[in-house]
Amino acid sequence: MRVRIVLIVLLFTNFVVYTQDLTNNQKLWLSNYTFVKLNSRFSIDNFYVTSYDLHKNNRFGFAQTDLGLNYRFNKRIRFFIAYSFSQFRFLNSYYKRYDREPNSMGYMGFHRFGFGTQYSYKINRNFRVLNKVVAQLYTPRLQKYKYRYMHVFTLNYRHRKLPFKLRPFAQSFLYYYSGGFNYDYKNEEGEVDSAPPNGLHRYRVRFGFSFKPVPNMKLLTLKAYYGFQQEFNTPWGNDLNVKRIGTYTGNMFTDMKFNNYTIWGLQLNLIL
Repeated sequence: MRVRIVLIVLLFTNFVVYTQDLTNNQKLWLSNYTFVKLNSRFSIDNFYVTSYDLHKNNRFGFAQTDLGLNYRFNKRIRFFIAYSFSQFRFLNSYYKRYDREPNSMGYMGFHRFGFGTQYSYKINRNFRVLNKVVAQLYTPRLQKYKYRYMHVFTLNYRHRKLPFKLRPFAQSFLYYYSGGFNYDYKNEEGEVDSAPPNGLHRYRVRFGFSFKPVPNMKLLTLKAYYGFQQEFNTPWGNDLNVKRIGTYTGNMFTDMKFNNYTIWGLQLNLIL
């Protein structure tokens, strides 16, 4: 009971913090997840997501494909490796940052390699907790990071009497950035040092549910969710969202702006 109360308080605290800094950025994520069990130990999965900016007349944001290989160590512990390919809408800043042109569709591709572990357990017959730790490498590097470390906490609820096998869930994500592009920062002595914006800089929270639209089709599940993301600074790392003065114009501008937005998501799951 104590664990359940603590989890509820943490999720509620995250929601209150978010409502104090609402953003107009609205995104729609449409995704598909396919899981294939190879044997009692190994499985593979594929995740594909496309993002659209609702506040920009449904403008394309990015598309990403993930391929993963999973190893089931025991009932609670799983290890995995993954490769991802993402295509982002090409921005003018990419010309200077990467010295390359957009592809024929007007996008730029990024590769990501990752590995991690997952630990799950039951609180009781209705609640299940999942903890996941992931390390990722991006090439080419993104503006804010080349290496990204992530912790994912998931709380699932199930009850056999709910219609369509409805299963509510809540998730929180915490991200650490490392190895991005160098920027000038003042150290404690007031001198300027060039360094990447390393540190804890992002959290994301999602609330939703999954259900079986066709009860007789055990392999097919739909998931719907609402979420929000916020970036932030801490005293233990270099800052994002820094106010700077242009070298040539002398005008004030914000560098590495916080990427805050809300998410509306719909996902199709296929478990084979």
